[in-house]
Amino acid sequence: GVSSAASDVYKRQVKDLENLPMVEKVIVGTPVMSERDIVDDSFSVAFTMIFKDEAALQAYNVDPQHKKSSQRTLAHVVRGVIYDYKSQ
Repeated sequence: GVSSAASDVYKRQVKDLENLPMVEKVIVGTPVMSERDIVDDSFSVAFTMIFKDEAALQAYNVDPQHKKSSQRTLAHVVRGVIYDYKSQ
């Protein structure tokens, strides 16, 4: 797993992305361990980012600060999953 110190650094770096103008909110957390088979608690850190619209998401994807942050943090990622979805 990830050390506590590395996890704290990662969480701060992700939360700092909330300072980008196209990012409305960043929620960072850790898993709730569960006995239920359907629950995936195999991760160390998860985050949700909220954007105003798809244009804001696209702007984020090409933003230099986002790309720099991704390069730093992806070195610590063993398995990453991204879901881009629209609120209904």
